[in-house]
Amino acid sequence: AACWLQTAAAPTPRVALAAADEAAPIRVYAAPTFALVAKLRVHASPIVALCPLPPLGLVVSADARGVLECWRCADGPRRGGDGKGAAVSEVPAEAPGDAVAYRSKLDTDLYALAKTRAGPCRISASSDGARFAVTASDATIRIFETRTGRCLRLLDESAAAIDARRGAWLLRSARGAPPDASDDSDDAGPMPEPA
Repeated sequence: AACWLQTAAAPTPRVALAAADEAAPIRVYAAPTFALVAKLRVHASPIVALCPLPPLGLVVSADARGVLECWRCADGPRRGGDGKGAAVSEVPAEAPGDAVAYRSKLDTDLYALAKTRAGPCRISASSDGARFAVTASDATIRIFETRTGRCLRLLDESAAAIDARRGAWLLRSARGAPPDASDDSDDAGPMPEPA
């Protein structure tokens, strides 16, 4: 997984790279020299998706077990020893306490994928960084609020759900009722309570 890291506060572009085949740290390189500036330990499992939230200076990442993390990469190199050419040391990623409203991930839905054992496929964010969506191997799309870590919507995109929506649409059409733009029958609604 890879993503560009660039914000108004840190205008120098950097790129974050994560190995998808091992639980290695995320490596952050400065552009255009691609000098290694940070090694961040974020997940205990291989990372499969990264998504920057530039307006908030955050990154959302997902690992193979379905755990979502919201973190920030500090500016500048983190070097061991004297800081003059020594190897870049591995450090934990910074918690985004100023950008989120939760103190513990247990107060969020960031473990929702892990609980269902669904593997994350891709993460995408709104332009203002307020929300992000995660597609998963269970044919769902979960939309999260960044600040609270809560799942706002769970959209079922499985073949069975699509067939059911298509059947409802065909039934309405057969009755002569035109499809109504305000009709929520194909809306997945709020996320169900965990079992």
